[in-house]
Amino acid sequence: MGAAEPVELWRTTGFTAPESVSYDPGTDAFYVTNVNGDAEGAAGFISKLNRDGTIAEERFAEGLTRPLGTAIADGVLYVATVNSIATVDLASGEVTQYPAPEGTNMLNGIDVAEDGTVYATDTMAGSIYALQDGTVSLWLQDPALAGINGIEVDGERLIIVRMGDLSNGFANISPIGDAKQINIASKEISDFGQTEIGIFDGVDMAEGGVLAADYAGGKLVFIPEEGAPETILDTGMLSFADHHYYPELDGLVIVPVTQSNVVIAYSWQQ
Repeated sequence: MGAAEPVELWRTTGFTAPESVSYDPGTDAFYVTNVNGDAEGAAGFISKLNRDGTIAEERFAEGLTRPLGTAIADGVLYVATVNSIATVDLASGEVTQYPAPEGTNMLNGIDVAEDGTVYATDTMAGSIYALQDGTVSLWLQDPALAGINGIEVDGERLIIVRMGDLSNGFANISPIGDAKQINIASKEISDFGQTEIGIFDGVDMAEGGVLAADYAGGKLVFIPEEGAPETILDTGMLSFADHHYYPELDGLVIVPVTQSNVVIAYSWQQ
């Protein structure tokens, strides 16, 4: 592909385990999940950032239990928490939570389809849940989804990335993960690009493939549908998490770095 390396635009510190960042054109702002504690408490919150990276409101919304992935549609922020799918009205900051069924382990990545269905991944259980008509239910569970993390709706398919086999813990992931595609109608799973290429967290669509964040290596990796993947950025930082890519915003890539408590914005031209 031979794309230029992303150029850093700004970085903002002061978060508490930031895990995901999404942009809302209606409010012209970014929204960041702050995990802020373990899975038992409801101390997680959402920060609001201006376009230049300055913090507009540190605690725009509160009372979330381990908020992780985010997606935005029609003025609503959707958040995957450890035990629910939450919505945040971006006009008011009002939070509504839809509990996941008993046995759900860790909802993580999330995205919204055009028909309003919300899909969320359960990383530790190799599962995808769906929020439809106010109810969260199991949509798909399969060994091929072991270590599933980021998810994107792309027309009639879902694109997901995996961290890899987590059965022996995060320190012993083997084999490492990859990207897959799932036909929404048939739920058939197939490979997307090459296999066993990274310990991936976030994923977003890009021209000719996807842009994935390698959590362990602090990398951004372009995975084409055909051909070899390309590392476009290698920072060496641990915990690149659920980034988002906005080509319409001059190629903006915004990345939360969870363990460094920082959010970094880059410009990337494909």
